[in-house]
Amino acid sequence: MATRHELRPAGPGDAAYAWRLYEQLMRARTEALMPWRAQRQREVVANALKSGGMKMILAEGAVCGWMHVHDGADGLELLQLYVAPERQNRGIGTEILRDLQRRAAGSKRPLRLNVLVNNRARQLYERLGFRIERSDAIKHYMTWTAAA
Repeated sequence: MATRHELRPAGPGDAAYAWRLYEQLMRARTEALMPWRAQRQREVVANALKSGGMKMILAEGAVCGWMHVHDGADGLELLQLYVAPERQNRGIGTEILRDLQRRAAGSKRPLRLNVLVNNRARQLYERLGFRIERSDAIKHYMTWTAAA
């Protein structure tokens, strides 16, 4: 299978794009569950950028999304993954997740993420073997561990 995407480190010049995409994809879902707090939501993007774990997703040489991964001693955590609507359902998210699963398996650590309860991305995560560890009114907290 040909690679559908590339990753590059995010820089300060990516903040505006990342915010626009985040708001486009998350505002309505968030407002269905709780109030949208724009300043707090902007901090999600700013903190991802500051962390050093934020990557821009490129397809055919153009930016089409971003992701934020925390690599900790107790596992990998996918904190954010956003693909532009016009690039969704083309295998980019699946490829990114499988790459993270290989990385987690290679280091014998779990891969964790959380997803809003009203986000259809949960179906993708479950298809790739993630299991819900716990839920609350807002999110499902999911984990993937390599088979022994």
